[in-house]
Amino acid sequence: MNIDLSGLKDIHLPIEPSILPLAWGWWVSLLAFILVLIGIYWLIIFVRESRQRYILHRLTEIKNISNDDFLKEITFFTKQVAIALYGREKVASLYGQSWIDFLNKHGSVHFSKDFVELLEKNMYALQKSLTDSQKEKIFKLYEAWIKENLKRKGKE
Repeated sequence: MNIDLSGLKDIHLPIEPSILPLAWGWWVSLLAFILVLIGIYWLIIFVRESRQRYILHRLTEIKNISNDDFLKEITFFTKQVAIALYGREKVASLYGQSWIDFLNKHGSVHFSKDFVELLEKNMYALQKSLTDSQKEKIFKLYEAWIKENLKRKGKE
């Protein structure tokens, strides 16, 4: 049994499929991945801005506190912000002059020796002698420091 194969044409392999054009399922997957990345980016921005909004809102609440509790509240809140921005290890143990040195080091706002004396005199005194003008000065210093450091850390 002899079979004549001379009339057959050569076998040609088909063209290898290319990666493009992609099937519609790949396009949907790619679009979903891009949307998830954009969503994560906006979520990060939202969380950062909501933290800043909360801090600024809390500052305005502290501004309206009576003179007796004001100094304790603004100092405590500023320390909380500093811990959130710079870490517990660096900030939590600071007090007195070391706390003021830290504030001066991490901002363009300058807390003077008079400011330190005013803090020490009024922080633990039974009878607070903080006037409205002193309260406003203290508030403006702490507020400027907090806003500056929020902007600086927000850019990092």
